[in-house]
Amino acid sequence: MKSSMRTSADGRAAPWIVSVDTRDVGGAVLCRIAGEVDADDAPIAEKALLDALHRARPSRQLWVELSGVRFFSAAGLNALLRLRQAAADQGSPLVLIAPAEPVRRVLKLARAGSCFQFAGLGEAAAA
Repeated sequence: MKSSMRTSADGRAAPWIVSVDTRDVGGAVLCRIAGEVDADDAPIAEKALLDALHRARPSRQLWVELSGVRFFSAAGLNALLRLRQAAADQGSPLVLIAPAEPVRRVLKLARAGSCFQFAGLGEAAAA
C-alpha cells in the first residue's frame, strides 16, 4: 500500500497527485492514469504501466486511459515512450485511450503522436 505522502523534488513532504488503476478487460489490460504526471509522480505512473504491461503477456493489448490527466510533463512523455518500446519488445499492442488535453498538447509539441495508436472511450468499451 502506498503512503499518502511523498518527498517532492525540493525535499518537502507532498501528497501523491497521480492515481493508477489497472484491471483486466476482455482480452486486454486497462491501466487508468489520472491526476498530475510530473517529474515527481511520473516514476509511479511508469512503474504501474510497466507492471500492467507485464500482466498483458503474452501479446494481449495494453490500453492506457489518460482521460483523467490534468497535468502532463516531459517526464510523463518519457514514461510513455519507454512503455512503447517495452510493449514493442514484448509484442503487446499499446493503445492510448482518450488522452486528455494536457497529454495531447505534450505529444503534439514533441511530435510524438505518430508513435502511438489511439482510441476513444467508446471504442475501448466496444472492444
